[in-house]
Amino acid sequence: MDESGTSPASAGRATKKAPAADAPKVTRAPRKAAGTVAKATPRPASPRPRAAAPAGTTRPRPRPAAKVAPAAPPDEQWASPEPPPVLEARAWTPAPRRAGPEPRRNGSATIAGLVNDGTQPRVAAAPRVAIPVVTTPPPGPRRTGLIVAVVAAVAALGAGGVFLAGDNTPSKTAFIAKADAVCATANRSVSSVGKPTNYPDVETAAGTVAKATQAQLGQLRNLKLPGDPNFSAAGSMVSALEYTDNAVHSLSSAALHKSDTDTASATKKLSGAFGAAASQARAFGLTECAVGMQTAMDNVTAGSKEVVKTAFIAKADSLCRETARKIGAIPLPKSDLQDLARYIRAAYPYTNLLVEQMKDLTAPPGDEATVAAMLDAQQKVNANALELSNGVTANDRGRFVSADAAATALNTAADAKFDAYGLSVCGSNFGR
Repeated sequence: MDESGTSPASAGRATKKAPAADAPKVTRAPRKAAGTVAKATPRPASPRPRAAAPAGTTRPRPRPAAKVAPAAPPDEQWASPEPPPVLEARAWTPAPRRAGPEPRRNGSATIAGLVNDGTQPRVAAAPRVAIPVVTTPPPGPRRTGLIVAVVAAVAALGAGGVFLAGDNTPSKTAFIAKADAVCATANRSVSSVGKPTNYPDVETAAGTVAKATQAQLGQLRNLKLPGDPNFSAAGSMVSALEYTDNAVHSLSSAALHKSDTDTASATKKLSGAFGAAASQARAFGLTECAVGMQTAMDNVTAGSKEVVKTAFIAKADSLCRETARKIGAIPLPKSDLQDLARYIRAAYPYTNLLVEQMKDLTAPPGDEATVAAMLDAQQKVNANALELSNGVTANDRGRFVSADAAATALNTAADAKFDAYGLSVCGSNFGR
């Protein structure tokens, strides 16, 4: 530092920074805080000519105004920007083309070709074989096997049956001849079937008939049915014979278990099914199928009915015998009417219970109406006896006389029905 208070170094620095005397003074814009984006303001053109730059200096070129980016959110203003992706230069070498027109490719082949271009050897797609579009049918009436099968199926359905009408469809006469020949052979085994008299006999007879119907059906199912208009009638007859076969098997099983209820039900079912089969077969012209089994089937159903009736009579007489025993224990009435009314009221519960118990018994097949009428007659006898007792209790002479006059006729009618059906205790012999 010299005497003037300025050091030589400071003077040197001051000398280097001093601008030329004729250069215009440049005023710098104030520096803004970091983190803000300065907006570029275009400088107005000055009318005054600029001073020439000193020799040996280069004037900087004016830069275009920078585009102002939108301000980032406060949290992202201080984030360092990511460097731009580096694009690697890649040499592209086209794949050699095949001679001639290139075949058309689908979307997958095109994408695979673009991926392979320049990086992997191109795999040529297999040429597509052109399929000619046939707009007109080929000449001639030729048909494939599938078309023939479809046409045949449609024809069968349109005819309304599962058998196609053709040259091999038998006539009604031919079908009857074949069916009767089949059934005649099977009917020989049932010619000796008689009327059963007990449950074991019913089982044996029904089993014999069942074997015959099975033999007939086994061969009838193999016969081709005649065409229209006889197709439905022949098929219905065969179906009725199948119902007969089911019913006769049920009867044999019921007889094996000695069940009155099941035997009566199976007998009624068998009578209805065989009756329909025989009627249809006879109307169609058959003489052996179903019709030839008529005698054997009548013996089986009639014998089954008699077996159930025998059981009914035995059980009904047993109930009447027990009821008569209970009533016999009641002291007989004396000469006065009050004692008679007492006796009737004591016996009425037993006679009324007897009718209800007999209703629970299995009536023989075909005799349901007869049994119901018989029990109804006995119920009228019981009701009239109760009316006679009430007439005495009410001291109503007219009521008593009317009931007493009807008692004899009602008792006579009921006893006649029981006696006619074969009961030996419940009818006129009740209490003896």
